[in-house]
Amino acid sequence: MIYLGVDPGFVNIGYFILNSHNQEVTYGTVISKHSAFEDKLVNIYNNFTELLTRYKVSVLIYEQPIFNQKGTTGQNINRAVGVVLLAAKQSNSNIQFHNYTAKQIKKSVTNTGTATKDEVDISVKKYFDLKTTFKTDHESDAGAVIITYLNEHGIDPRRTI
Repeated sequence: MIYLGVDPGFVNIGYFILNSHNQEVTYGTVISKHSAFEDKLVNIYNNFTELLTRYKVSVLIYEQPIFNQKGTTGQNINRAVGVVLLAAKQSNSNIQFHNYTAKQIKKSVTNTGTATKDEVDISVKKYFDLKTTFKTDHESDAGAVIITYLNEHGIDPRRTI
């Protein structure tokens, strides 16, 4: 099973990919610094289409955007999530979608719903036995989204078969 965790944003969207067959992980941040709104959405769509196609993702898990964000920022993040979901469905009509709130993710990964970004980062590195440093907190947050899904479904990809 190939899992894609997504930490949504409008300028920066973190992703974390887990191949449960070989425990290989890949992560990064899609950065969209284009000035025009539409160009940002196209950049997000193109990057996620390429990731989804290359890794043949079967489950996409994402953090639910906060709906009470002020102004257009919250709306734009929701639009960015919509573009990611569209790219996913177009790349695999059988893809599964799951989402969690930030509080659910923090609680699942650190045992407290009020964890700091650093606590989440440390927990994700420990879970996946990563020695490298994340470039952005979006990357570790996307990994935390996957851990939440795995915990909820009783899946431990680190177990050898």
